Amino acid sequence: MKESTQEQKEEHQRAVILGGAKGFLGGLGVALPASYILYRRWPYYRNLQPSLKAFGVILVAVPSFVISAERAGLRYERQRWNDLGTQELETIHERERAKWERMNVKDKFADFARRHPFSLITGSWATSMVGIYAWVSRDPFATPLQKITQTRVWAQGITLGIIITAAILTHRQSEDKYVDHSWRDILEREAAEERAIKAKAQAEAEDDQKN
Repeated sequence: MKESTQEQKEEHQRAVILGGAKGFLGGLGVALPASYILYRRWPYYRNLQPSLKAFGVILVAVPSFVISAERAGLRYERQRWNDLGTQELETIHERERAKWERMNVKDKFADFARRHPFSLITGSWATSMVGIYAWVSRDPFATPLQKITQTRVWAQGITLGIIITAAILTHRQSEDKYVDHSWRDILEREAAEERAIKAKAQAEAEDDQKN
């Protein structure tokens, strides 16, 4: 498989940026109408400070941006494969699928964390922010600013714990990871194709000599 050229790296970067922009706009497309509906129908939300309302919009738009950017990058990498690369990619997917089915829950979590780190971190951050804010909002004596501060501190701690746990599990999984011989499979396929082409050319030459 050829190394990425500077042009391909720039194309990959553009694909990631474009995917992230689409995700961000999609997140805004959901968050802004939802915020408007809440403002019209819920007096409690209407009385919140503008910073809290903006925080709610960001809580939707930022994870959407990160996840979409990551998926766009993966999609670009898959599109670069062709011919023998496509066959090898399908073989790798079959191996990964079989390996996934043999995993227990802990190993599956570690494998997901290895393949989708940004989605995991962003998703855990957003989920913890929503859950913790709902919990601290039950305190009638805390000001909105205090609630936001408590939510941020707790969410950072939980997200850090998830990152550390995922890193430990991923490290343990990598120690038992099988050796990737995909390059050898590609070389074998290329050699087989070359032999087939030579055999065909030789057969055609023999037919020409007979005629």
